[in-house]
Amino acid sequence: MNPREAIKICVLAGEILLRSGAETYRVEDTMRRILFNLNYSSETFVVPSGIFASTIDEEKEIVSVIRRVKKRTINLEKVALINQFSRDLANEKPDFDKAYKYLKDIESKPTYSFKTGITASGMACFAFAFMFGGKIPDALSTLLIGFISFTVSEWTKKKNLSNLITNLVAGSLIAIIALIISNSGAKVNLDIMIISSLMPYVPGLMLTNAVRDIFEEDFLSGLSRLSEAVLVSLSLAVGVGSVLKLWIFIFGDILI
Repeated sequence: MNPREAIKICVLAGEILLRSGAETYRVEDTMRRILFNLNYSSETFVVPSGIFASTIDEEKEIVSVIRRVKKRTINLEKVALINQFSRDLANEKPDFDKAYKYLKDIESKPTYSFKTGITASGMACFAFAFMFGGKIPDALSTLLIGFISFTVSEWTKKKNLSNLITNLVAGSLIAIIALIISNSGAKVNLDIMIISSLMPYVPGLMLTNAVRDIFEEDFLSGLSRLSEAVLVSLSLAVGVGSVLKLWIFIFGDILI
């Protein structure tokens, strides 16, 4: 495998990791490991929105690649597969076509189906309702809210709206449905319904990765991820808060 092929494999693996929610330092380490196992030196630099990698070819010329990464999600299965791929390179040196096809298969690996996603979202809301001290009516209400909010969130993602807009819409929708249920005469707790329904959207992994990057002294990526986590949280809060304020302005009271 020549240097240009090796760095193409390296960057593709790093891009899959970064798109799948891996920590920045993990992406850099895996890219270095891949080039090292392919017998090439490397310099890698990764930020949440881009990948930079370089190596040296047989003529001592620098070969470098820059890759822009815009869309990121959470898919820990792909992270595990890429990590295993980088380890396997220590024992087996596949040709470029085989390695590239393997990585492309990982990249195109389908995520969870809509049915699985909506079920997981609803059940998560249902369980959190009990964890926060809710009763069966609260849990059943959050189950319904989880189904509806997930469906609308998936629709906004297909429209290529930003993550902040998606979470703003989700927060607003959760508050609207919770208020309607609460004011319909049902014996439910508005606070528990809203908090439980928001939990699937809380950027917990994003915040964890930010802290881990900071502890690895990758301050640029850590602070960038931390800022993104804060903005996502604020978008959820703005969505909920604006609906509550508007409801009070129109109807004058909220039944908790």
